[in-house]
Amino acid sequence: MQEMKSAWIGCMKKLFAALLFGLLVAGTQAQNSGAGIEGIVTDTQNQPLPFVSVVIAESLNGSATGVDGRFVIDDVQPGKHILQIKNLGYKDNEVIVDVIEGKTSEVKIVLQESSVDLQEVVVAGKSKVRQAKEMAYAINSVNVESLHNSNQDLNLVLSKTTGLIVREEGGLGSGFDFAINGLSGNQVKFFVDGIPLVSAGTSLTFNNIPVNLIDRAEVYKGVVPVHLGSDALGGAVNIITKESIRNFIDASYSFGSFNTHRVALNANYYNQSNGLTFNARGFYNYSDNDYKVEVQVVDPESGTYGEPQDLPRFHDAYESRMIQVEGGFRQRNWTDLFLVGATLSDNHNEIQHGVSMDRPYGEVFREDEVLSPFLKYKKDDLFIDGLDVKSYLSYTDGQFLVADTSSRRYNWRGEYQLNNDENIGEASWQKTLFRFNDKTLIGNAGIRYQFKTTQHIDFNYTLSLVNRKGSDPISRYETAFSQPNKLNKSIYGLSYTGKFFNEKLRTTLFAKFYDFHSHMIDVDWSGERTNYSSDYNNTGYGAAVTWFFSETAQLKTSVEKAYRLPEGYEMFGDGLNLLSNPALEPEKSLNANFGINWSYREGIHLLETEANLFYRDAKDFIRNQAEGATSRYVNQRDVLSSGVEAQIRYTWMRNYFISINGTFQNILNNTEFEGQRKSNVYLDRIPNIPYLFGNLALGAEFFSVLCDHDRISGQLNSRFVEEYFLKWPSQGDPERKYVIPRQISHNAEMTYSLHDGKYNVAFEVRNLLDGKLYDHFRLQKPGRSFYVKLRCYISK
Repeated sequence: MQEMKSAWIGCMKKLFAALLFGLLVAGTQAQNSGAGIEGIVTDTQNQPLPFVSVVIAESLNGSATGVDGRFVIDDVQPGKHILQIKNLGYKDNEVIVDVIEGKTSEVKIVLQESSVDLQEVVVAGKSKVRQAKEMAYAINSVNVESLHNSNQDLNLVLSKTTGLIVREEGGLGSGFDFAINGLSGNQVKFFVDGIPLVSAGTSLTFNNIPVNLIDRAEVYKGVVPVHLGSDALGGAVNIITKESIRNFIDASYSFGSFNTHRVALNANYYNQSNGLTFNARGFYNYSDNDYKVEVQVVDPESGTYGEPQDLPRFHDAYESRMIQVEGGFRQRNWTDLFLVGATLSDNHNEIQHGVSMDRPYGEVFREDEVLSPFLKYKKDDLFIDGLDVKSYLSYTDGQFLVADTSSRRYNWRGEYQLNNDENIGEASWQKTLFRFNDKTLIGNAGIRYQFKTTQHIDFNYTLSLVNRKGSDPISRYETAFSQPNKLNKSIYGLSYTGKFFNEKLRTTLFAKFYDFHSHMIDVDWSGERTNYSSDYNNTGYGAAVTWFFSETAQLKTSVEKAYRLPEGYEMFGDGLNLLSNPALEPEKSLNANFGINWSYREGIHLLETEANLFYRDAKDFIRNQAEGATSRYVNQRDVLSSGVEAQIRYTWMRNYFISINGTFQNILNNTEFEGQRKSNVYLDRIPNIPYLFGNLALGAEFFSVLCDHDRISGQLNSRFVEEYFLKWPSQGDPERKYVIPRQISHNAEMTYSLHDGKYNVAFEVRNLLDGKLYDHFRLQKPGRSFYVKLRCYISK
């Protein structure tokens, strides 16, 4: 295993070096291959204006300025062009730009404030984030581009939005639970550029993908549009990576507490003359995760627990690598996008404990190795005007190892004693070197037909095939998955979208059909095999409607009867801490949202608000239930979740902002009878899930402070989570109930950028006041920690 790991590391290093050199050369050679326009939009006080529409008058080609006021328009034909510039609260402007072949023309645009009523201002060329927010679905669209210099990982970024809570088990690379409006785990689906993030192992998850590889994130709450082709119950998160026809290299390195190191690279090459394009993304993460936790040490003689003390985690190191390469063509007559590529990732994860911190492990670990080739295709106006198609196909071959080969029993000081039975492992009742192989095929095809300028229909089909087989060379018993376990899912979606009354009313109607087949062979301790087969066919449907009652305000509502099919991970387990449950049934839920968005701008003041009421009535709710040192996914037959979330943000002079949001969610066990008797926990709040939490953010940003084209920004983020019960609230002695205590945490960050963002440095302090923070089964998270990030962005 060590030789294979060393060879893999050497291969990755050589591949990174070759890709970096090749893309540097390609980027240099293609500096002047195309024509474009780039520039900055400011007000009369020379302050950059974000989210300004900049459009070429004679075409639909345009852009919106970023937070630094800068914009880029690629693929511009040589000659003179008129730029039309529009922004809410400012006078429209037009600028003539002379574009020369093979060169990028630069321009500076100054806008003057307007006294015209905001209702009469027409805004074109809206940013992708704003377009997403105006959809009828309950959606948060997060502009990650403005955080590319940040040390934050994606989980931390998304956890600041309303209705979302990310609960991590520890430091870098630890397991986490992503919840939207009370529904979590696999009830929430994850996508990267619309492609499901499944079977990628723990080496490619939201808590280790660097933010500077990402453009924005879209979070759908409850109701999910058919174009994602998902069987989500609680919502979905779609990560959109940086996609550009520009040639660029974006590299970063960060380091910090607990011997943490993170490297990220994103590079792109595009030849405008023939459409040839190449892209490479990659990252490397490492941390010892040796932060101190408050624990009680077991006396090896008496077996009693001592007084609580602060001791370091001694077996929790994490290392992961990923590289993705893709090549093909863009913007050709026969295709808008055709890419063939592959993702290669792996990790090594030391396991410090099980689902609780009562007993530490000293030698248990997991490893993943995943190879995933893929193909993407997209073409608008295929054969006829208005017919758009997109598709992808991926095949994933994942090798997963769970190793528990020690006969030692450790305490939190790192001391150990030998087990009386040398066949017993640390985490399981027998030693294991369990390896399983997942082969996954995922295909998707989407078709949109725009039969009127304001109406279109969408059809989407997604196929998912999973085959798992396992082996264990040191097991004394029958190995789990020694015979292949299979899971097949097909999801069909059809929707109609129309805009009426001058596009003030927008409606989407949709239906989804779910087809599920599984075959599993379960083996008990005696070696007896039991065959399980499941077949389900379900139909879901829903609608989303929004009404713009002014230019700056909208009402929206959405409702869906949704189904979520069990995942292989939930049914099969992982061979160590997660037990199998082949009897799992699909979840179903009635999801509903009602929300309002409103904004108001007056001179240098901007106020933005949004609120959402949500309702989720879930049947056969799947949740992770602790069983001693292990856990198992089970069906909780009827769970009712309802609540409210709201956010308000105030911006002054575009240099300062304050934002506050909060979420209250009441998640109840709505199963009245267990068999023939009434449930003892009927209408109890589901344990181990926060019900009240919120965020506060303060920020400031300044331009041209120490020199021209530099930027200094700072931000303070605070998070509040109310105390909640670890187990059923109505059970046990009220004076001795286990709770996860109320938590208030603070993070602070400052960034400095030079040369219009070419060179950047960021400094961050997490858990500023060094509070004790807990998640999940009262697993303690890191204390105060410090991080520095260096980033260089070169673009031509």
